[in-house]
Amino acid sequence: MDRIKQAEAFIQVIETGSFTKAAVVLNIPRSTISTVIQSLEDRLRTQLLYRTTRQVIPTHDGLLYLEAARKFIETFEDSESLFLKNKQHLTGYLRIDLPTRIGTQVVIPNLDSFIKEHPKINLTLSMSDRPIDLLSEGIDCALRVGVLPDSGLVCRKLGELDMINCASPNYLSRYGIPQKLSDLAQHYVVNYVVQSSTSNGMWEYCSNGKVHSYPMKSFVTLNNAGAYITAALSDLGIIQVPAYDVAEYIQQGKLCVIMPEYRPEPMPLSLLYPQRRNLPQRIKLFQDWLADLLTNSNGIFHNALPSKKLNIK
Repeated sequence: MDRIKQAEAFIQVIETGSFTKAAVVLNIPRSTISTVIQSLEDRLRTQLLYRTTRQVIPTHDGLLYLEAARKFIETFEDSESLFLKNKQHLTGYLRIDLPTRIGTQVVIPNLDSFIKEHPKINLTLSMSDRPIDLLSEGIDCALRVGVLPDSGLVCRKLGELDMINCASPNYLSRYGIPQKLSDLAQHYVVNYVVQSSTSNGMWEYCSNGKVHSYPMKSFVTLNNAGAYITAALSDLGIIQVPAYDVAEYIQQGKLCVIMPEYRPEPMPLSLLYPQRRNLPQRIKLFQDWLADLLTNSNGIFHNALPSKKLNIK
């Protein structure tokens, strides 16, 4: 087996965490995978993997080789893509990180259309709501919500998500419907934090082009977008969330929009990817497909929520 095939086999073993799963992806016998990895270690004269009955873990040298192998494969595939006119012939691996809610609610249900167009591109999707290091984690591009720090990455803004305030009918029945900022002293927010931030229990709103914060009490702090919405549905407090993300619950009467004049400013939605002299065509294709999907998704950027008069007893 040539060095390209050896590199591909090693990458698959690491990404799938299993010799057996790697063999399935590459459509070769498991014994061939074992032989390839052993030959690779013999050639490099170092151990690349720790093997146990349950898992395969890269050694320090294995991690170094993994990074080099990915760059090697990408360079080879990028060179070939210059001569491939038919997009269906594009091959290679793509590692994409998506926000949990957008990934599960929007991207995955529509992913089949991309796969049909590009069946030989192997996708690895991770879902997270935390800051990530694209370079150290081997991510080709990431979709992120919110204002992003200057990271040296290329940022492609796709649009802005309208934000709303909402709470469950049971919660509002218990604590009342807030009409003005001073009413919030009697209320609770569900606190949402990401890995790099600390709990602050603040209500944020935009007024006259400026962002303001109002301190509030909180029963619970969460770091997952899905759990954040579930907490509101479970009567644990008020949330501030992208409108598209709770439109279904509002239409069903499970959540109620409150204080529309004190909404947070819209949240930018952006694609991030490392700076590269020649961005691989498969990454460009996925970015364009994702941008088109999100732009045309019903209501993700500008969601027309039903206008309902609150009737809370």
